[in-house]
Amino acid sequence: MNPITEFFAGLCQCLYWMIWPIASLALGAVSGVIIGTIMTVLVFAITLIRLPMHMAKTFYVAATTEECYERCQFFDPFLRILVFLLVPIPHLLWLLGTTLFAATVGNLYYISRTTRTIFKHQYAKACGYGTKTVMFDEDSHIGVYIQSCRDFMADDGPSLGMVEMLKAICSFLPGLPLGALPFIPFTIAILLITLFRLPINFFQSVKITIITVTLQWDLKILALLMLPFAHTIFPLVVFVASLLFSFFHFVSATTISIFESNSPFERWGDFGNMTRDYYQAHQDFVGERYLGKYDHPTGIPLGWQGQTYGLPIHSIIQWQWDFLVCCGLLLLSIPTCLVGSILIFAIKFIPGTMSWWRTQCEHMSREETAECLGCWAFYVAGLVLTPVAALVASAFGVLGGSLLSIRVTSVYLRYGYLAGIYEPFHVIHDVDSWDFFSLGGFLAFACLGEDNPHKNGDNRQQRKQRGRANSRSARKAAKGESRMLSNAYWDRFANQCIQTTFQLIEKEWVTRDQVQSMDSAVIQAIPAVAVLTVLVDTVHDAKAKKPEDLSWKIDGTLCKQSDRPPLDGIAALLLPKVMEVKRLLQTKKSTAKEANVQNITAMICSNADEPTQELEAFIKSLENDKSKPSASNNMIRAKLTELTLMMLQVQPFLDRMNLIFGYNYAAPARPARDLEEGDPGAEADISGTQNQPAHRKKEQTDGSEEAHGESWMTRAQWLFGQRVPAQVSTNS
Repeated sequence: MNPITEFFAGLCQCLYWMIWPIASLALGAVSGVIIGTIMTVLVFAITLIRLPMHMAKTFYVAATTEECYERCQFFDPFLRILVFLLVPIPHLLWLLGTTLFAATVGNLYYISRTTRTIFKHQYAKACGYGTKTVMFDEDSHIGVYIQSCRDFMADDGPSLGMVEMLKAICSFLPGLPLGALPFIPFTIAILLITLFRLPINFFQSVKITIITVTLQWDLKILALLMLPFAHTIFPLVVFVASLLFSFFHFVSATTISIFESNSPFERWGDFGNMTRDYYQAHQDFVGERYLGKYDHPTGIPLGWQGQTYGLPIHSIIQWQWDFLVCCGLLLLSIPTCLVGSILIFAIKFIPGTMSWWRTQCEHMSREETAECLGCWAFYVAGLVLTPVAALVASAFGVLGGSLLSIRVTSVYLRYGYLAGIYEPFHVIHDVDSWDFFSLGGFLAFACLGEDNPHKNGDNRQQRKQRGRANSRSARKAAKGESRMLSNAYWDRFANQCIQTTFQLIEKEWVTRDQVQSMDSAVIQAIPAVAVLTVLVDTVHDAKAKKPEDLSWKIDGTLCKQSDRPPLDGIAALLLPKVMEVKRLLQTKKSTAKEANVQNITAMICSNADEPTQELEAFIKSLENDKSKPSASNNMIRAKLTELTLMMLQVQPFLDRMNLIFGYNYAAPARPARDLEEGDPGAEADISGTQNQPAHRKKEQTDGSEEAHGESWMTRAQWLFGQRVPAQVSTNS
């Protein structure tokens, strides 16, 4: 080839590659807009032409279908007419939506496709696609759209779904006013129930807070201060909650009933059920389920095991100090992190935007020219929106850095003051290390260290955990020792009750039938007489010199203050009551004499509905002597009765009632030491059939419930109006 010709050919080729892409862009934009407009007009025309047929199809389905209108009653005729009249609306919305989609997304698509076709000279392929489009071929976009329109006419499903949607919307129109009718009466009913039950709820809450032994004084004071506020604000909370709940509930329930072709009032039966349930909830609150189990004259819930609840004053003060320090650190951290984050992203905004542009250009450079031209409109939109995206990303980064400032509180609680004060600068470094702008690890504040230097070493949380672990171990050991001492006390007292029962049976002041049938008077009398016996023995024991000493003659044990369980809440409650009776016995020497003790014992046992003849004779002999019980005797009897009622509520005594009242009192009494050492003969004979004639055993075996009476749990429930805990078993 001639060099001159070759030169001009190369020059033309260079000019071609310089001019042709730009020309392709211009021609593609113009041609794409023209083609996109034509396609938009075609879509609009096809949709508009087929619109009457689609509407007629939906009209027919709305007028003839029985699936949406199962029963022609209530609102069904009205809804069928209304849905029939509203059928054009979704079709017109479909016409508008398809036209807008074709005019926007469709135009961008055809601009890109036309530019690529012109640049690559794929005119034959474009003509073939145009021919398919003009002929409405199934492979073209128009052909696919026409086929979807034909499918709409061939199947009732799309029209049926449209009818159901319109019916659901129309059902809301009568459902809203009808559903709004009961919600105001319901709210008023709930509010009236709340106000009606408010006095008794408040009274019961205050009463139980005052008398209960499960709350310590600090928690009682706090509860008494909070109860008026809580019960005052409760009606307001109930009013707002019931107002909102009932409105949405009844409107939705009425709408659903109308939609399902049922009576709009079908679900209004919930009105009465919900008000009854709400009233029952108030009754349960003061009943056995909640407050009732604590409502006992002694303030002791049935089955109490000595647990008490109070406020950890030292912990509360520490929490308050930590809260104040955390608030101060937040006041320092939030502005610091906010300003630091703003500076970081202000410095990185321009480099970050350019970095994203560079990334997009690198991505475009890796693509073929035809591919780039095919999507050039989207690439241009991406380049234009990159600064906006960088600005939004910076705003989220500033927000994230500000929220991350809250981290100073956890750092302070874990590592201490210095770590908490330095943590805002550590947060700024972490925010600075977020490299979503792809700047290659560039840091605006490279002077800040990567780590918080004050987090090293033994941290505060570890020290607190070790302290808590040591404290828990000490408390666990102390509780174990206290439990052993407490069990020893109660076992000894159970043995004393058994011996006392033997003595009362020998005197014939109580009978074995009364003991085995759990007579209410016997349930109260035996523990009271047992306590009286122990205290009289203590008063007469010369070794019991201190006021806190107790002498157990049953096994010769002298219990002192140092021997008592230090963490036992039951002992802390009952022992002061015992010491009050002891002081009354020590006030006058004659009070603790045997004759007077017999009188007090008779007074305690005389509560039975049918006392024994021997006890009645003894009481009458006292009346014949015209000797009225002294005031101290009455006081001792009252104190012992009160103490017994309290003991009958605590779990340790309930656990041993089976042993006391189920013991075989027909057999000779066992020595106390044998009872303590777990001699098999000391175990309770629940059936009460040992050492009895064969015919008596058979009678009790055949009718054990009649011979044995109700179980002690049932008797205790009848006597004290309480429910005995399930863990106390009659077979234990």
